[in-house]
Amino acid sequence: MPGGPSDKRLMRSDRTIIRKYVPLAVLAALALIYISPVLADIRNIGVADWDSQFFYHAAPLKTILEYGQFPLWNPYFCGGAPMLASPELSFLSPAYVLVLLFGEVVGVKLVIVLFTVLGMWGMYMLSRTLGLGRVSSLFPPVAYIMSSWYALRITEGHSGFLPFALLPYVVAFYVKSVEERSIKSFILSGLFWAWMILAGGVYPTTVTAIFLFFFSILYAVSKGSISPLLSLFIIAVITFSFSAVKSLPQYEFISSFPRKTSAVQYNSGAILKDSLFKRDQRVTAQAGEFYKGADEDEKEYLRSFWKGERPWGWQEYGAFVGVAAFALFVAGFAFIRRMWVWLSLSVISLLLSMGDFAPVNIWAYLRKLPVFSSLHGPSRIMPIFIFSLSVVGGYALSRLEGKSDKWRLARPAVVAIIVLVFIEMITVARPVLRDAFTEPPFNLTPNAEFTQIVVVDPTKTNYPNFLKNIGVANCYESMHPPTAVSPYGDEAGRLNPYYTGEAYLASRGGAVVIRKFSPNEVIVEAESPSDDILVLNQNFFKGWKAEGVAEEAVSHNGLVSARVPAGKSLVRFYYSPTSFKIGLAVSAISLLAALAVLLRRRRA
Repeated sequence: MPGGPSDKRLMRSDRTIIRKYVPLAVLAALALIYISPVLADIRNIGVADWDSQFFYHAAPLKTILEYGQFPLWNPYFCGGAPMLASPELSFLSPAYVLVLLFGEVVGVKLVIVLFTVLGMWGMYMLSRTLGLGRVSSLFPPVAYIMSSWYALRITEGHSGFLPFALLPYVVAFYVKSVEERSIKSFILSGLFWAWMILAGGVYPTTVTAIFLFFFSILYAVSKGSISPLLSLFIIAVITFSFSAVKSLPQYEFISSFPRKTSAVQYNSGAILKDSLFKRDQRVTAQAGEFYKGADEDEKEYLRSFWKGERPWGWQEYGAFVGVAAFALFVAGFAFIRRMWVWLSLSVISLLLSMGDFAPVNIWAYLRKLPVFSSLHGPSRIMPIFIFSLSVVGGYALSRLEGKSDKWRLARPAVVAIIVLVFIEMITVARPVLRDAFTEPPFNLTPNAEFTQIVVVDPTKTNYPNFLKNIGVANCYESMHPPTAVSPYGDEAGRLNPYYTGEAYLASRGGAVVIRKFSPNEVIVEAESPSDDILVLNQNFFKGWKAEGVAEEAVSHNGLVSARVPAGKSLVRFYYSPTSFKIGLAVSAISLLAALAVLLRRRRA
């Protein structure tokens, strides 16, 4: 009967669906408007660090599709280095499936779109979890993801910053784990934090740890309970368990070649003001102080750069929020009794981002801790200031929305403010994004034989050389095994007179032929007149093994090698680190256990 109970239930169901999914559709549409310049010339390649990033995505892609191997070793980089253990490589990220389907150039751009949409949705979910109004919850996604810090990192090829889009999920499920004591929330918070690690998010992972450390302490004080601290510990354990397949090899690698930097990043109140409010955020439009001048001495520039006497590149500072969003943040101080935790987080994160130039130097104490001593560039903490600002501003807006019963224009006013902030954000960020992918694609033919060369500028030639089946021996990377390989020559075509091949006998006698070359495995046939050492022209690192000989693979002057007897030998060198096998087992067991728990609770 029309108008009966069943019809009313259907109407309520329809309203629930609308309330749940319409905001997500709106946010997805806003995200696509914002990020669309990235897709304008879909096959163009990028400038700045995109050379390295396309290479980081292409090398595992080739290993998987062409050689059918799990990407463990990268022969194209630094004379050979671990691939899985490299912190910046992201092929274990669920988003990497887009690279597998569409290639490194188009795939990476689709990954950018995916993270942008996910970031918008995550901030909305966090806002609702924190109790913000339904309409006001649209503000934090716009203020956080559409701030110019995100666009600048994309333009400069810092794809490792994309996992900052997952921060809202980590925090939202962390809050739920504290408030609801839900096993599902513990698991999901750890899962999204682990995703950061698997996606090569070095800074997002560590900055999330910094944020949660301070958040958990403040949260515990506000509740008068240690439950927030216990929840964080449990989530950290879950995170490590899920990501162990990468975390364990990564720890083994980093601990072997720790990066400790004494670099000081210059900052100032004037730079902070410009970073937050300057409307032209394009790298190319900034003052000359941010970059080396054409007639400037290279050594003097680098000295002043690393000593904190002059600014780093603008991409390290820009984080536009605009007047409207910042005004909402300031308005949040009127509700300090309710928002003191988030306001405190915003102050702490801002002080951290100012580094040694902050009035209270928290950064100096942070850098004394293990792992964090390898961080440089405190401005890379700026995203969590924008993150906190967005939540505080959203709360202030939510208080206005809450007056809609008394003032019928309250909700339209909230919508108008969000639209204003959105317009302000995209008119600043889209010109930045248009500078990201301006170079035409390469059209290069790969060489039949793999060789390695040295280049003049290793920051710009990893990807094109990789496409030609050439490795760059003098790479732009601080963490890798000591480069011991002998290059074939240089990029100008000059040959190395001491080059003896990608495999050879240490005595330089006999004959050596590579029967199979692949990233993880090289099969070499050698014929020697006497006992000798067969050398593979790849840097040695623990995990290299040899079959077909009596002894294990060892380092010979820093290169992979094995002893061979007189006569003919067929030696199979392969890279198979124990840390990977243990990590894979831990991750697999952890994920299966988590899945079993979630399925059991769902049935219950």
